[in-house]
Amino acid sequence: MEKQPEFEFDRYFNDYFNVILNRNAEDNRTQYIQTIDLAQSELENLSIEYVIAKAINKFEVEEMTENSVVRSDAKLFLLINYRTMVYFPLRNSSKFTERGLKRKIFSEVQQILREANQYSTEITAHKVLQAGSEIWNSLGTLSGDSW
Repeated sequence: MEKQPEFEFDRYFNDYFNVILNRNAEDNRTQYIQTIDLAQSELENLSIEYVIAKAINKFEVEEMTENSVVRSDAKLFLLINYRTMVYFPLRNSSKFTERGLKRKIFSEVQQILREANQYSTEITAHKVLQAGSEIWNSLGTLSGDSW
């Protein structure tokens, strides 16, 4: 059972997040994990928002305990920052193909969430920022070599 949002913002963001994932809140989340195959060539046709949302969703389904939660502010933080500060600047880079960049971002979002989950069962934007700082050097899209 999904946790109910505490704040009005959470409700609006969760609606937005569900639209990105193209699903209704009543649907079983695990079936959506099966719909994205990162080895498929059509990955470059998926929006970056969808790829990031799928990474978050997959983490929530496969790696979180019942008492853990990824708060809406953490999801929005990842969506906005990876899209505008990583994906947009690097999408035309010779260092990454479109598919390769999206695969890397998918992986890094999960890596950051794993690290953040070590600090607390409630993953907030602050915990995501803290986790990203802790593992900065291991994140390929953020390393100096990628730019």
